[in-house]
Amino acid sequence: MFAKINFHDEFYQKLKLLVLPITMQQFMLALVSATDAIMLGAVSQTSLSAVSLAGQIQFVLNLFISGISAGSGIMAAQYWGKKDAASIEEVMPIALRTNLIFSGAFTVFAAVAELEREYILQRQREGIAIAKEQGKYTGRKPTPLSDNFERVVARWRAGEITAAEAMRQTGLKPNTFYRRCSTNKSLASKHVKFI
Repeated sequence: MFAKINFHDEFYQKLKLLVLPITMQQFMLALVSATDAIMLGAVSQTSLSAVSLAGQIQFVLNLFISGISAGSGIMAAQYWGKKDAASIEEVMPIALRTNLIFSGAFTVFAAVAELEREYILQRQREGIAIAKEQGKYTGRKPTPLSDNFERVVARWRAGEITAAEAMRQTGLKPNTFYRRCSTNKSLASKHVKFI
């Protein structure tokens, strides 16, 4: 009913030589994105989002390049079957030039986007400097201390509660909590093991 496939046939041996490198290439492309996600997931959400967006642009570029390469490869195979080497020599340079044009366009777009980002940051810095000169910009307002801050810190310094519990009761993050304890002279900072 079904024809038996002989994988030791010369055709399948040649097919393996073609398929294995392509499989490895696609696997490594997928592995790059996965590795980025693993590494940057521990750094920050912003970094992970930035790399994810860049990965989407790279994916679109890879689609263009793969499509052009596959199309030119099919045409070259047809011409090779017809024993028309002259046509193959015409097709391949067109494919290479087209890939070069798309890659160059993506590079230019990326450079323009980066340049615009730098201009935005520069204008933002200039705007903040002008606002500071005019007394309109005072920075982020400090987090107000809760009414029980001094009492909670006194209990923490006495060892009655842990630093984590003190932060929970005051509603402050670790950096803010320790900074407020160190800047308030009556509440000199005490390094206690964070639990």
